[in-house]
Amino acid sequence: MAYYKYNEIKDYFHDWVQNNDLTAIKDEDDIHDLAFNREWYVYSNYEAVEWLERASTTFEVISEIENYDERYFEYPRCGYSNPMGIVNMYVYLVGLNIVQEWFDKILKVQRAWRECISNPKYMICRKRLLREFEEL
Repeated sequence: MAYYKYNEIKDYFHDWVQNNDLTAIKDEDDIHDLAFNREWYVYSNYEAVEWLERASTTFEVISEIENYDERYFEYPRCGYSNPMGIVNMYVYLVGLNIVQEWFDKILKVQRAWRECISNPKYMICRKRLLREFEEL
């Protein structure tokens, strides 16, 4: 599924990872909470309205939030009259996917690293893994 402004939100997350200490992080829920729940993506209704850009986008974003609420809570939890709340909730939801993808890549690199250590062509393997790691 293609989320609205997915790459922008992903870039925000990668910047957040680069600028924060992750040593106390236990799992993807911790990092998601810190990056997307404790910090807001937009801080004003003006910013939120600008971010949404057009009415059709607003309805797509609200639809995602409604689907999430129906799936997990069986009723809407977000007030749809507050643009800032809408954008921050949407970014929170997209952040769930971004964090999961990030953790999946980390686990893939960890597994490959274990295999690489026992590989007779260690240096070639190491260079390949370092390139993959840089993409995280």
